[in-house]
This record gives sequence, structure tokens and C-alpha cells, in this order.
Amino acid sequence: MGKTAIFSLLAYLFSVAPLSAQYYLQLKKRNKVIHTYMAGDNIKFKLKGEDFYTNQIITGVTDSTIKFRFLDVAFKDIEVLKLSRRRSYGLDLVAEFGMKAGIIFLVIDQFNQLAIQGEGLGPSSEVLIISGSLISTALIIWLLKKKKFKFKSGRYRLMATDFYIEKR
Repeated sequence: MGKTAIFSLLAYLFSVAPLSAQYYLQLKKRNKVIHTYMAGDNIKFKLKGEDFYTNQIITGVTDSTIKFRFLDVAFKDIEVLKLSRRRSYGLDLVAEFGMKAGIIFLVIDQFNQLAIQGEGLGPSSEVLIISGSLISTALIIWLLKKKKFKFKSGRYRLMATDFYIEKR
């Protein structure tokens, strides 16, 4: 190998070495990742001693702070983190299926009564009970899903990591 090739390789290695990876903000519960934030994501939080939530867009994350457009907030200063949408795949799947199944069952029954049987519109009591129970179960699951995470108890914590593993 020639001197220019070795010099080029060393120059490349020394130029890439000081580069650092982008940090990601992770909400964890006992080392299990609940949610991951990246630069550009919207986050809603309440600081210690305040009575209101602040909604900001993340511009960057360091080891111990979250950077926003006009301020930097330390992880230790955040009291409550509020998620607008949280994916818990099992419950979300059940709720989504229940909502869609209830609506589709009602629509199919109406189509059957109107087009096939020639009767007028108006669902039967059995259809209303079944579709209503499916839809109400889905709504209850969505309403009872936890969206606020308090950091007082120590169960939840924020952590900056320089890698991101997508949950499927």
C-alpha cells in the first residue's frame, strides 16, 4: 500500500473519530423502554413547582438535559411527563379491533336489512347490544390507558441514549 493510501486512511479515521452520535430521549420503567423521543418530536411536561404543562418541540438531547428552542431543561427538573399517544400493542390492538368490529357489524346489519331483506332502516336490539358493547369496551380501554408518568416515586426515569432500537 502506498504512502498516500495510508495517509488518506489515517486522515479519514481521525476526522470521523470525534463525531458523536445523536442522542435520543427514552422514558423507561425499570429498564423497559416505554417511549422514545427524537429531535423534532413534541413533548408535554410539567416542571417541579409549576401547576401547568409545557408543550415544546425537542431540538436536541444531551446527557442530562433536553434542549428546546429557547430553553434547556434538566431531566431532574421534570416532575410529570404526559404522552399524547402511547402504544401498548396488546391493548391497542384489542381496542382498535373492538371499535372497527362494532361499527362494521352495525353497518353490515343495516345493509342486510335495507338491501337484501327489503326492510327499512333501524337496527335490531341484538345488533345494538353487540356493537354497543364492542364500541364501549374499546372506548373504556382507550380512556383507562396511562398517559401521565410521574418521576417522584422512582419507577419512571428519563435517559439519554445514543442509539435507537425500534419496537415492533
